[in-house]
This record gives sequence, structure tokens and C-alpha cells, in this order.
Amino acid sequence: MLYSGRIGLMIETQSGRRQELEHIIPGELFGTLDRLFGHSKTYSLTAEATVESIALRIPDEMFKSAFSGDVELMSKLLGLCADRLAKMTELPRMSMEPPRTRLAFAISRLVRVYGNRIPIKEREIADIAGIAPETAYRTLHEFRECKFISPRRQHVEVLNPERIHAVWENASVSR
Repeated sequence: MLYSGRIGLMIETQSGRRQELEHIIPGELFGTLDRLFGHSKTYSLTAEATVESIALRIPDEMFKSAFSGDVELMSKLLGLCADRLAKMTELPRMSMEPPRTRLAFAISRLVRVYGNRIPIKEREIADIAGIAPETAYRTLHEFRECKFISPRRQHVEVLNPERIHAVWENASVSR
């Protein structure tokens, strides 16, 4: 479980580029699939601290006993795992989309985690979207001009999350 900081769950794309699948924020669990279904020698994701972080390791016995008798808790944990697996299947499709769509997709995902005040700098958003920083800056400038976002010193304020969501949603509908 993440106690403080921020963890990025990274995946390696077919082209060999690392892309962030999801942000883990304080209070969230990660590494749950391995804990639920046995220990594996290989992992489909890599957990990487994106800022100074403290993670707490829950001993296996405690983890298993917490979930063994609680159907509701197990259901929520399986839902979390299913959501992460669904995101993994979306990424290959997103990697073929133009930068504008990829940035809108990344920002929409971040809004679901943080709300409209995303405590991440523009450079990190470029990394999450899997595009070059220069391309991201041009597209984010366009988003600023359209009043979709307002970058601040240490965060990005999303002014119109519905319009950001519509950018990538409309792109996926048209294909």
C-alpha cells in the first residue's frame, strides 16, 4: 500500500517504449494480482516511484486473512484488478492515436484519480501519454487556448473535463 508520494505503474509497449498505465496515490494498493493468484517470476507491470514515496508492505498472512472472509472487500479488490487489466488493453489502441487524443486520454484518466486539480507537471503528463515533450507542449498549449486546462507551477487545473473527455471519446467513436 502506498503511504505517501506517487507510484507509476509502467508497461513496456511493443516498440520498447515505457508508458505509464496508472498512478497510485496514497492509500491505494498495488501488486495485488500477484498476491491474489500466487507468486510469479515475471510481472506485466513495473511499479516505479515518480516522486519520493513510502510504500508499506502488508505481510502475506495478514493480506490473505483480511480478504479471506470479507466478500465485499474481495469484490472491490477484484474490481480494482479488472479496471487495471482493462486499462492495459486500452493502451495499445491509444498508442496508435494522434498526440491530441493521447493527451486527452491521459488527462481524463488523471482527472478520475485526482479530480480537476492534477498535482502533476506538464512534462509528466507527456510521459504518461507516451509522447515527446515538445509535441505535448504544443498540444497542451492548444488545450490552454481552448480553455480546457490551466497549467500552474506545480499542477494542472482542468477547467473543462467534459471537453477533454470528448476529445478522446470522439476519436475512438470515429474509428
